[in-house]
Amino acid sequence: MKKISIYMMALLAGGFAMSCANNDLDFVEPEGQQPAQGNFRISATIDEISRTSVDEDSKIAWSTTDKISAWVEGGSSNAPLAWSESAEGATVATFSGDVTEPEAQSFGFYALYPYAESYGDNVESVALTIPSTVEQAKSINDLVGKSDFMLASKTLTKGEDYKATFTHPLAFVNIVIDGSTSIWSDGVIKSLTINAPVSIVGDVTANLKEKTISPADEAAGKTLTINFGEDAVMSAQQNAWVAINPALTDGTTNWEFVLLLTNGQQITFYVAPKKLEAQTKYTFTFNQIEKWIARRDNDHSLTTNYAAAKSYDLVADGGRANCYIIPNGGMYKFACDRPLQSDKSFTLSGITAADWLWATGEQSATSFTEADVPVYSVSMSGNNIFFRVKPNAKGNVIIAATNDSGEIVWSWHLWLLPNPEVFTTTHRIRGNGWDLAGCNLGATSNAVKDVNSYGFLYQWGRKDPFPGAGSIGSTTASSEATIFVDLTQKYVFNTKSGLTFKSGIRNSAMGSDDLDFITKNPTTFVHYNSEKVAGDVAGAGKNTWAYNLSLEEFKALWGSATNKKTVYDPCPAGYVVITKSDAWYNTTTRYADFTKDAEGVNGYLFAAMHENSIGSSYYPATGDRRSGKLTNVGFSGYYWACNFHATNNINCPYALSLEGGKKTSGQGQPQRAYPIRCQKQ
Repeated sequence: MKKISIYMMALLAGGFAMSCANNDLDFVEPEGQQPAQGNFRISATIDEISRTSVDEDSKIAWSTTDKISAWVEGGSSNAPLAWSESAEGATVATFSGDVTEPEAQSFGFYALYPYAESYGDNVESVALTIPSTVEQAKSINDLVGKSDFMLASKTLTKGEDYKATFTHPLAFVNIVIDGSTSIWSDGVIKSLTINAPVSIVGDVTANLKEKTISPADEAAGKTLTINFGEDAVMSAQQNAWVAINPALTDGTTNWEFVLLLTNGQQITFYVAPKKLEAQTKYTFTFNQIEKWIARRDNDHSLTTNYAAAKSYDLVADGGRANCYIIPNGGMYKFACDRPLQSDKSFTLSGITAADWLWATGEQSATSFTEADVPVYSVSMSGNNIFFRVKPNAKGNVIIAATNDSGEIVWSWHLWLLPNPEVFTTTHRIRGNGWDLAGCNLGATSNAVKDVNSYGFLYQWGRKDPFPGAGSIGSTTASSEATIFVDLTQKYVFNTKSGLTFKSGIRNSAMGSDDLDFITKNPTTFVHYNSEKVAGDVAGAGKNTWAYNLSLEEFKALWGSATNKKTVYDPCPAGYVVITKSDAWYNTTTRYADFTKDAEGVNGYLFAAMHENSIGSSYYPATGDRRSGKLTNVGFSGYYWACNFHATNNINCPYALSLEGGKKTSGQGQPQRAYPIRCQKQ
């Protein structure tokens, strides 16, 4: 018997859609030890390339963990050949195992790498599986040896030098994703799913004699999912190598490549590849993503090589609200036929158009103009409002829906928060029932003495915000001389709206419907009326913006009696205006657990006060708006609760008062605008 050396070569071709020429594997008779009678040993010499380690230049090395399955006609079936000589990383190695010697002078030799006991003994029907779910392989070296296999076959004649070919029966595809120039550049890839019109993965049958594979079921195995790692950011090029069953396609039938981001955004590419051949490398590159989308938008006759993005449904992610948190750039939509998921009786009708109304940015910016507004392409279709958001956006945008007459039917707050943990990191107090948001509504920070932690200001009972302060002010109380100008944070209006902020006294000239007026005029600061309040007690009407609402109707705007989310609640889905006026203080010692910030100015750190409490939150002295003007910025901060005071019903309690270094209690006037700290439902 002869010891047989097998020079195993599996060369991968470079380039796109280029086939690799076959490379012969030379079988030569070495000198030295002979195997026992009836068996023979097989030495494998790798020249230039290996199955287990392949870099981009096709340089190779065997691994000591490698095994080979071998068959000979008339001899043993699926014999395991294990590593026995040489060193890790070598290009020449010896694999040993018992292979029964055939009687015939000429016989077929077949090999499959890697070894598996389950392969069986029928060399024309070896059951293999190409995985339909794989993890991201960033280079071909990550892929080879993990998710594919090689086949070898040759008729050998005793006493001769032998030659055979050891080849990959699969096609290698390099998928390149580069979203660095797109609105999704601040996203992270979760997965890429390939939906092909032919079988590319799953159960296959290998014919070792012909060195080919074919699907076990032509109707199955058409979907492959690649899961990406946590570092697969869209802002940098991401590679994913996969090995698939060679596909006989016509070059005109689309394959779907569905890209899913961790924030739920979805982009689908349509490509019609030509024939994908075995032992060949291919590259599909997906970049200039928005141009791929525009290509189809501009030419609907286009049948191949385009992309479409599915707008992320904000309503599906937690329900309807008057405020939606937007953590990433991309394409979004939300249903605008009613404000709440649970309140189907409160419907919005007559909406025919939508656009952004006004916006704020980071206060560290030197200027903020319409060109800086990160929300664009706002449109209305069916019951949905669609819009796009630039990447890494931080700030706030108000979107307004209008009717045919241009009147505002409803408006929503888009809270652009790339670091949503500042909001959702809760400050839990007084047991498990008091989860408070980590920052003010509309703020983009929760850092001490950061003006971006101030957020928006709200008149009690209204869903629409007004901008807060643009500087931390003074502990001796800073106030505006001109409304919405001197101390107000940077904001910009959509010039097409023709609107701006203004302030006025609520009176009969504004109509008989309070709610209709504030809905149509979300940028008008309405302060006390001097005439009357329906249901008013003790002449307290000067403290509210309402004119015709009864006291009970007014109290219901933020659910004072029910502590439930209402259609006028300004908080995001899953949160409400805090429902208890005593949330910030102990029942026996009010505010006993407050600590001033490090310098004792402009706010307080509110610490835990219960054995089950966690964390702490910063409450800045934001000031408030009175008759539209900012006042007491840096000197005081008043925070709304939804509940009314029991004895003086027309006054609402502010749940927290920070004033000149003091912490007091009392009731606020609904006509004034205070910040809101939302409570988790």
